[in-house]
Amino acid sequence: DLVVLEDLGDHGNVADALIGTSPHAAGDAMRAWAAGLGRFHAAGRAAAGVFSTEMIRRTGECPDYMDAELSDAAVGWPGVATGLGVKTTECVFSELTRLSGRFKTTLEVLSAADMCPDNNLLIDGRVVMIDLEFATLRHLAWDVAYLQVPWPSCWCAWTLPVTVVSEALTAWRAHAAPILTGDGASAPSPRRPAQPTSPRPDCVFPSGSR
Repeated sequence: DLVVLEDLGDHGNVADALIGTSPHAAGDAMRAWAAGLGRFHAAGRAAAGVFSTEMIRRTGECPDYMDAELSDAAVGWPGVATGLGVKTTECVFSELTRLSGRFKTTLEVLSAADMCPDNNLLIDGRVVMIDLEFATLRHLAWDVAYLQVPWPSCWCAWTLPVTVVSEALTAWRAHAAPILTGDGASAPSPRRPAQPTSPRPDCVFPSGSR
């Protein structure tokens, strides 16, 4: 097999802007990142079928890392909560194992799966995603969540101003629009259909645990 790569040169990334001294530059970088993510999702939706086919041909599987990570969290987090003195009901963390089946759309896309703000290059106001060794097919909401709960799996986790988040989401929607409307939003998943479910009726979330 032949892999063709491109040398994009030496450039900064979104993390550099976020830890810099210019709020304006940081906001521009966030909007560029979100626009780049929207383009990535639109292209990733189109490439999902080919990616799944090739992964299965080459490795025998096309894994969904989120399912495994959520299952691990459901097992490990109760002990963490106990250690922190956080009271939870018995089934709170078991609900994590059901999250992937609760999406109302089948918008699985090719995702980099590691969307940290240093895994990209800022080139002339545009973001190019890099560090794709964990690429997988998953619902695009997992990537967009990095704006709502900023960079939860990254070393560079910061709270973002509400206005910056709103503007970034608008930029993402503008570029992901082709797959969010019409046939793109209802097309079958290249791997599995969504199976919306509801939380267990006996699972009552303690105050402040959501």
